[in-house]
Amino acid sequence: MIITYKGWRGDNFSVPNDVYVGGSLFSSILDVPYQQVKIVAKSGAPYSTITSALDSITDADPDTKPYFIDVATPGGWDEAINLKNGVNIIARDPFNTYILRQVTDNGVPVHCNLKINIDNRQTDGTHGLFLKAASVIHIEGNVKGGNSTGSGGQGIYNYSAGIVKVLNGNVTGGIGGVNGGKGIYNYSTGTVTVINGNATGGNGDMGGGIGVHNRSTGTITILNGNAIGGIGGTTGGRGIENNYSANTILVKNGYITNPGMNANDYPIWGGNIILIDCIIVGNHADVPAIYLDVPRTVKCMNVWSNRDLHSNITNLIPGGFNVNSAVSFPSRRLNLKSLVRGFQPI
Repeated sequence: MIITYKGWRGDNFSVPNDVYVGGSLFSSILDVPYQQVKIVAKSGAPYSTITSALDSITDADPDTKPYFIDVATPGGWDEAINLKNGVNIIARDPFNTYILRQVTDNGVPVHCNLKINIDNRQTDGTHGLFLKAASVIHIEGNVKGGNSTGSGGQGIYNYSAGIVKVLNGNVTGGIGGVNGGKGIYNYSTGTVTVINGNATGGNGDMGGGIGVHNRSTGTITILNGNAIGGIGGTTGGRGIENNYSANTILVKNGYITNPGMNANDYPIWGGNIILIDCIIVGNHADVPAIYLDVPRTVKCMNVWSNRDLHSNITNLIPGGFNVNSAVSFPSRRLNLKSLVRGFQPI
């Protein structure tokens, strides 16, 4: 089976449903009129900040007149960015270029693409990518929330009906003096998809942040990536939390774990979760792999865990969930199909 995704220019790229490899959501900017490319550099360019380049654009349209901000100088850009509709931010050296403050749509719907890291290095608990409107954002790069003496910022905070796709990047919550920030916090009806990347909660002095939290009726999908809770001094963060029965979290080819050592440090809390080719690890001997205080269903296919499901959780796929005490969280990424094959009867 082939799954097809669409880039911002309408270009498609397809990958098999069991292998997710490189690729890009972006087409070449060489065919864009030079007037629609704004070059930003520390020196020698028309614009010395990303913000000044954004401010110069007043007629962008994502379908008919897209603009590119060409970030020519790698390193850190210490700016809080308010995105604009149809304005794409592309770093020439995306692996080594970072926006050091929060990036947001500021409550106005935008459709744009980012090929740059968002590494919020502030200590005010602001987020990495904060969407307050029904925006559509594609990003290639890592996204991290800011640290705080209270609660760390979320890596991605999708407050409304935003649609976010992250390709080849990790999403991480900020470190908190009390609680770590959530990797992905899908607050409402929005959709967040991560391909080839992990969602990790931030560490906290008291509680670790949740890796993936779906609070309402939205959808979160992680393909070829892990959902990992943050480390906490008292309580570890859940790898996955799904609060409502009308929403969905899908993880394919990944690990889910809570680093906490308590009996209530659940790797997964909630139902209506789909897991394919996954490993779940719980640290306390009495912690269930998936827990909820009311009956709910899940769909597990080729899922292995060192802990059993809680009695409230029913797997709808016969034989899809397997328990083996030898299952553990590896120190490095392994091919999941090879790993689980070792736990199957000879």
